[in-house]
Amino acid sequence: KDDYLILLSENDGVVYFKNQHIKSLTEGSNNGKNGNNGQNYSLDQINSLDYVAPDTFEELLEDLRYQWVTINRGGPEKVEGMLHDTNGEFVALFCNEELLRLSMYHIRSISYGVKVEEEENDNDES
Repeated sequence: KDDYLILLSENDGVVYFKNQHIKSLTEGSNNGKNGNNGQNYSLDQINSLDYVAPDTFEELLEDLRYQWVTINRGGPEKVEGMLHDTNGEFVALFCNEELLRLSMYHIRSISYGVKVEEEENDNDES
């Protein structure tokens, strides 16, 4: 998109990364597994994902209002809570019974619980 990219992660589902914080991208696989880094998603699974994808990161945050989100996944800056409001400079989210305000500049990524459903294996015999 204009100022962010969307990544499908096996553990975190759909994750949105702001372009200004991306240092590098690598396409393909380092382990030789069909170029998908060992993630075995079918096209049907990926196409059936219901996620938002507006043109800008600010519009994304508007679309995620009142959703449970994870900001800056992993590490000490990770924050989880319900996204309450955004004004272009700050976002506000309810986190542990507190209203927390974060500067937009310090948001590197955001996710909100959209994940690929695992396909059931029809070959299982009980």
